[in-house]
Amino acid sequence: MAPSVADLKAQLTIEHDEDDALLAGKITAATGYMLDYTGRDEIPKGERAASAYREAILLTAAHLYTHRGDGSEIVDIPATARRLVAAYYDWPI
Repeated sequence: MAPSVADLKAQLTIEHDEDDALLAGKITAATGYMLDYTGRDEIPKGERAASAYREAILLTAAHLYTHRGDGSEIVDIPATARRLVAAYYDWPI
């Protein structure tokens, strides 16, 4: 399961509610990125996989929020986030 807005707010130490919709969008984008990166349609079952995806999504969403702007700069996804889910890459046969 993807992390909640409350989880991301805790990660970023945000106490106000003004950016909740923005944070939800960052979670959605980060979740989509991690699933696309690993070639999956959903987060794999199991505690280890769920934990790895959760942390990768939180890292990515926090990074996107922290580096938000007008879109004129390219923002790289943290390598740590990609490495957390690399073991769950779904290799096509």
